Amino acid sequence: MKKNFISFAAGLVSVMVLATSCSDFLEQPVLGQNADTPEYYDDLDNANMAIIACYNGLTYEDDLSTYQWIYGDVMSDDVWKGGGTATDANDMQELKKWTALSTNSYLTNTWTAWYRAIHRANVAIEKLPSVTFDPDKRDQFIAEAKFIRAFSYFTLVKLFGDIPYASKPVAVDEMGSLGRTPFDQVISHIITDLKDAGKVLPESYSAEDLGRATRYAAKGLHARVVMYAIGMFKCMPESAWQDVYDLCDEIERSGYFRLLPNFGEVFEAEGENCAESLFEIQYATTNTGYNFENQGSCSGIYVANRGTTENPEWGWGFNCPTQDLVDEFEANDPRRECTVHGNGITPYLYGVFQEVDQTTDYLTGYHARKLAIEPSLRPSNQSDSPSNQRILRYSDVLLMKAEAAYHLNDEDTARDYVNKVRERARKSAYPKGYIAGTNIYSPTGFSDNLPDIEDTVTGEALLDAIKHERRVELAMESLRYWDLVRWGDYAETLDVATRANFERRQLRGVPVIPIPSEEVSGWGLEQNPM
Repeated sequence: MKKNFISFAAGLVSVMVLATSCSDFLEQPVLGQNADTPEYYDDLDNANMAIIACYNGLTYEDDLSTYQWIYGDVMSDDVWKGGGTATDANDMQELKKWTALSTNSYLTNTWTAWYRAIHRANVAIEKLPSVTFDPDKRDQFIAEAKFIRAFSYFTLVKLFGDIPYASKPVAVDEMGSLGRTPFDQVISHIITDLKDAGKVLPESYSAEDLGRATRYAAKGLHARVVMYAIGMFKCMPESAWQDVYDLCDEIERSGYFRLLPNFGEVFEAEGENCAESLFEIQYATTNTGYNFENQGSCSGIYVANRGTTENPEWGWGFNCPTQDLVDEFEANDPRRECTVHGNGITPYLYGVFQEVDQTTDYLTGYHARKLAIEPSLRPSNQSDSPSNQRILRYSDVLLMKAEAAYHLNDEDTARDYVNKVRERARKSAYPKGYIAGTNIYSPTGFSDNLPDIEDTVTGEALLDAIKHERRVELAMESLRYWDLVRWGDYAETLDVATRANFERRQLRGVPVIPIPSEEVSGWGLEQNPM
């Protein structure tokens, strides 16, 4: 179903890109109108193209620029870098060790990609208010652009702290004077955008528009932002946990979402845009190569198993789960097999024998089963994977509500919501093709596994149970690093040298990575602590 939505972007994204960045293009008419004028947007189809171009900004992939796992997983205790050699993608390892310089390629490409998405959103938000077509559609489009802008700024502020903030397109002569906006003000702007979007966006869409941001995607992201504002940025009070609770409660009471009966299915093709999904970044194989019209992702091949010399496989072997993550799973928790593959866990993936290398100190012997792609769906072009990037799931909403309840001194509700997640997990099957020669979800045969958290679990022990559940339920979904930081637990996971590097790179108590050197000079910005 997602293909109906994102296929609009093929051949149209270049319109938005060029209309905002290429003077040659601006001299040419588009459908008889200049694409940088209000008149161009005063056409429902053109306006829809502009919003889809905003969504496409979330998928830009120049050197992994929009891959959340580089930061959310690799920088955490859940993952080693992996790859073909110890120095393969060494810029990634420098991030993990907190030694990255301002010339690190991932920083440059991340900064560029997300500001590109912000620029597209700002253009749409500026041009759309004056249109004369259906006001409900106009307001929906503006709300979608605000959601995309909020998501993009949230990604940047988590990484860089104080950042340049603009709510309208930035003119060339403004670039040197914009400066950095304090992170607490950026968070406030993000929340304003999400509140606005949450009032206007539809509750759901027809099948052809699956993948667009809904009212509940905005509310779920809003809840996440508040959690980070409380714990990471410390710019909202502990009482704001009530906002998290209320937002998650509204999502639950909407009736639009449920946990799928089988955990493993959520991460297969059949689980995309399912009843458990609040928001995913959409991809599809288009067989057009690596260019503006390519609607696929190359993340899939990066994180797939590379195999061994004797038994090579399709992937490049990055983002390797650690033994520490594997050990976190309780006995007979089916989520372990659905999350991790290799090293004593079944050697079969989609029913096919696959070894995982552990002959070097940069590989762990595991790869991310949760991110695997079924062989029949693997693209011929490395940058054309169809797998969506899961951003926000309903189980995360339930666990956010549990954590909020805990901080609001409602331990009964906190336990209940952790147990909702555990109940689904205990009944889940093995992942697809866990057994040789099969490609089905085989039953585990487990019984009496993953018991409920009992009423005797209170206080810090209950908070630890919530932290544990988030780690095993959401592993390899690019959330672990951020959870550790907002809990104040991250430094404890680091070796002595890395911890010293980490503690130097703090901006008013918030860990930050360097701003790309060309942005510091081009925008006249003060560099982050290094």
